[in-house]
Amino acid sequence: MSIGKLDSVLLLVLGLAISIFSLNIESVQAQARQNKETRKIHGAVMDRYDRGISGVLVRAYRGNRLVGVSRTTETGQYSILLDVGEPITTIRYEHSDWIVTTVNEISGARDNLINKILTRQGEHLSSEMQKEFVLTIDRLYYIDRANAVSDDSFRRSYQPMIERSNLPDELLAKLPIRFNGNNKDLPSERALRALTSGEWIAFAYAPGAKYEFMLRFEINGNRVTGEGTTQEHVLPIASGSLKGDELSFVINSTRGPFALTAIVKDRELVGEFDLAGEVGGFWRAVKTR
Repeated sequence: MSIGKLDSVLLLVLGLAISIFSLNIESVQAQARQNKETRKIHGAVMDRYDRGISGVLVRAYRGNRLVGVSRTTETGQYSILLDVGEPITTIRYEHSDWIVTTVNEISGARDNLINKILTRQGEHLSSEMQKEFVLTIDRLYYIDRANAVSDDSFRRSYQPMIERSNLPDELLAKLPIRFNGNNKDLPSERALRALTSGEWIAFAYAPGAKYEFMLRFEINGNRVTGEGTTQEHVLPIASGSLKGDELSFVINSTRGPFALTAIVKDRELVGEFDLAGEVGGFWRAVKTR
């Protein structure tokens, strides 16, 4: 083969190699573009009269992980770009003058148009709206706690909103932490953590006598039930209440009403007792597990 023909063949082979390499590069680039494909959550935030609300902070989460943020314009418009992926579990709409709300469980693989209506703080809430609000606070509490927001900080953020929502006691009792003010008679967080699980070994001391028994509690709102156990008997707690850290309950013993009051600590109860109006004194209990 002559040198000229050899050069032509070499040039042809080199050209084919370059073409194949270019195709591979384009394929890789296309795959990269596909891997970085995004989707959009967009829409408007409005009041009940379809007037846009400006300055609303809109945050999108996958689980507890923040994946996108926007703030509404003067006309209430917002837009968040997200990588294609798993569902968006929570979209959070928040403004200091409006009741916080969420949209939950939407596709993370498609564009989503969401026009959200907010309710101004202080406006009347129906019973269904109150229930939805409590569920929202519960959801946000666990998101924020997973992101290192302290209980005190969360409480400061939502205390005014809670106070202006006029929630009934049965809904206040379902909030994930205790707020001050209109639920002051509800159990404290510490008391709930201490009493809602485990058993207690208790000792009641009276002049010349010492009583030993076991206690187990069940909490529903600020109502306390459960049982007391001695070597001979298992006796139900007939009536009881938990307000803040203050516990009071009555066990109907074989000798009459056994009334006890105590302050709840993390793993200890300390207080006084009265047995049928005949014997009284000091008692304490320690959590066993």
